[in-house]
Amino acid sequence: DLTYDEFTSTDYAAAEHEHMWSRTWQWACREEHIPEPGDFYTYEVAHLSYVVVRQEDGSVKGFVNSCLHRSTKFKRGEGVGSGNDLRCPYHGWTWENDGALKAVPCAWDFAHVDPAKTRLPEVRVGHWGGFVFINMDKNAPTLAEYLGPAAKSHIDAWKLVNRYIYLHVSKRLPCNWKLAID
Repeated sequence: DLTYDEFTSTDYAAAEHEHMWSRTWQWACREEHIPEPGDFYTYEVAHLSYVVVRQEDGSVKGFVNSCLHRSTKFKRGEGVGSGNDLRCPYHGWTWENDGALKAVPCAWDFAHVDPAKTRLPEVRVGHWGGFVFINMDKNAPTLAEYLGPAAKSHIDAWKLVNRYIYLHVSKRLPCNWKLAID
């Protein structure tokens, strides 16, 4: 039997985040969510938020969805959008879609800020079968290693690369994720 703590304890939830969510590959979006350069998808898990951005060369990068100046989120809520950069709505600090610092309003007040050292923190990005995954752990196995042959063959057998999201529904439930899944 499972203990109630696994479903109700904030300490247990914090341990799950520390030992599981921050170290595992997570499905952030589908390729069709971000088809063009500048398209982004905001993905949220627990108290953290990430933004996945299609680059000019067609690759995808993932970043912590937070301004390095005062930690304000660039993008609110989970979902899709498009833009030329990632701009903080609070003070206007702006980063290129590749994570490079682009502009700082009143830059003379921030002479100590080295743009080369002020890139957005990146998360790892992996692709399989039309899905875009992210992983916060730089030491985690690759996505292919993590999925293993059984999961990869399942994704391939069902030709999920040819599927698409028809409808997305998001709800806030008064329970933790395990109870919602059950």
